[in-house]
Amino acid sequence: MPSAEDGSGNIQMNLLFLNRQRSRRRRVWQLRRVDEIALRRQDRGDVLVKRESWSEQDILALPAEESDDFDRKGGRLFDEVEDKVLTTIAKALSAFANSGGGVLVLGVKDDGSIDGIPAMKGRATIRDWLEQKVPHLLDYPLADFRVHTVLRGEQSQIPIGREIIVIDVGDSAAAPHQSARDHLYYHRQGGRSVPAKHFYLDLLRQRLTHPVLTLGMHSIQTHTAQELNGGIYFIVNLTFVVRNVGRIAAHEWAISLRNAEHPTDGFFERHRLMFEYEHEFQIPYSSGGIELRQPILPGRGLRQTRPLGFPVFFPVGGPVSNITEAIEERFNGTMFHFQLATEFSAGEISPLGLEHLIPVQEMALMAVKTVPHYFSL
Repeated sequence: MPSAEDGSGNIQMNLLFLNRQRSRRRRVWQLRRVDEIALRRQDRGDVLVKRESWSEQDILALPAEESDDFDRKGGRLFDEVEDKVLTTIAKALSAFANSGGGVLVLGVKDDGSIDGIPAMKGRATIRDWLEQKVPHLLDYPLADFRVHTVLRGEQSQIPIGREIIVIDVGDSAAAPHQSARDHLYYHRQGGRSVPAKHFYLDLLRQRLTHPVLTLGMHSIQTHTAQELNGGIYFIVNLTFVVRNVGRIAAHEWAISLRNAEHPTDGFFERHRLMFEYEHEFQIPYSSGGIELRQPILPGRGLRQTRPLGFPVFFPVGGPVSNITEAIEERFNGTMFHFQLATEFSAGEISPLGLEHLIPVQEMALMAVKTVPHYFSL
């Protein structure tokens, strides 16, 4: 019978495995989030930010729901004490400045209806008052912004004595910016301003001094299949997407496959012993991964295709479904760890799951054509 000590050891091993899985999933989410923001900076253009002027028609044409580059506050905010008004505005500005820029509209409710904000603050117009306050609401002080008074339409819905104000915020070169009111860093996520995580702040800081590259997978295509020790050795072409989300050009960089982990403990090891095959996953024709000297400018990206080789073993003499199941088992939950280095840094190891991109049916068809005697057709 297993001892209590053995049971305790099994529990500890299970907990360790679960913690590693959670950590891996959290890291994958972080990398995806960074990649989303890089894409938004690169592809959004100036749809909302940095207009010369805003009209009431522009306001009415805004989307019904707030997004990561658009937020609005109703006029009731300005019924509060000045301290709360400034704290609320500082939070939104910090989030936009740390997330590639955006638009803050003051005087429009969450449902899109217009209520306006007071046209005057003491002896100053509300626009002048905000222009004086905005730079000092953040640390570092915000420089890349514009404050607009919205031009009224012919049949204006803006109440008399009130205005709609738009604050355009650019993708600040001085990011990250901290709210000087509550001393927190914010960013935009899911259409809301939320406190920024440490990894996100580190990324923003690195943009000023080093190239910051992110790695993603675009597509996978089957290249070759050949018979191997009772199995099939596939080579597929991985198309990577490498993006520079920093402000410094990356002149030299390299991708290398560090390792692969299957969610079932010992999965790869059992296959090695069973089929006496030493290599699991590898990039063929290369000793050190993908080494390139093609520069990537700030805000730009490159696609690079490189091969990945691996064996697949399955019961020979059965239906084609045997190999499709074996391919799916090999990749479901498997995490590939790629390292993306530059001339300045060895780079972090990025976990990527490929199961949603693996062309299972395409691989199975190629296997049938290559070794038809493996299957009962």
